[in-house]
Amino acid sequence: MRIFGTPKTDGLPETRAGAEEAERRAITRVLNTGEPKKLLPITKEVPTVREFHEVFLEAARIKSKPSSIESKKILLRVHIVPQLGDLRLDEVTYAVIEDFKIALAKTPINTDKSYVRVRSRRSRRASYPRRRSTTA
Repeated sequence: MRIFGTPKTDGLPETRAGAEEAERRAITRVLNTGEPKKLLPITKEVPTVREFHEVFLEAARIKSKPSSIESKKILLRVHIVPQLGDLRLDEVTYAVIEDFKIALAKTPINTDKSYVRVRSRRSRRASYPRRRSTTA
């Protein structure tokens, strides 16, 4: 059996004597428990979706266009954070995402005329840019 570790993990000095003492402790532990490594309690702090969404947006700003960032902000604010915000990231599974997509598909589409009017103005501006004056 192979034993891994350093004297420092057992709180011993990193010297030859410390290494030998750590090895003796490890051999004794393996003989008594059968476990090759000392089991440490896992205290992993996993953020919630609500806490992580700001980090996600900051990372997205590196490679995404401003319009993409704005779309992501809206999707997070309107849909994702209200429904999934209290879940820890390790709790977001395939099943949770599929349930979220089904619930999202059941929500009515926003047909508010002012919203449609603003969106259509933006798309017209994008497809027909303002012409420059040719008179000099």
